[in-house]
Amino acid sequence: ATVTITVSGVNDWQNRRNRFDVDDKGSAVPTDVLLIINTLNKEGPRRLPGISGPPPYYYDVDGNNFVAPADALRPLPPMNQSSPP
Repeated sequence: ATVTITVSGVNDWQNRRNRFDVDDKGSAVPTDVLLIINTLNKEGPRRLPGISGPPPYYYDVDGNNFVAPADALRPLPPMNQSSPP
């Protein structure tokens, strides 16, 4: 017998631990914003494809299955609220 499990509402392009941590290195930093800007400059805003396994970067900060300019803007307020080390 074959069993198929479908999980809805899971976005492979959004970091589940911290949606603002695009590179999954443990915190949201300016480099995360730069990664989104770079992919937008290279390939433009777009719908992100389905993938198996983790993506190279978690570009979809707002969880709508697209990478767009809004994804680059969303990490800024949390970064500005962080206390300096």
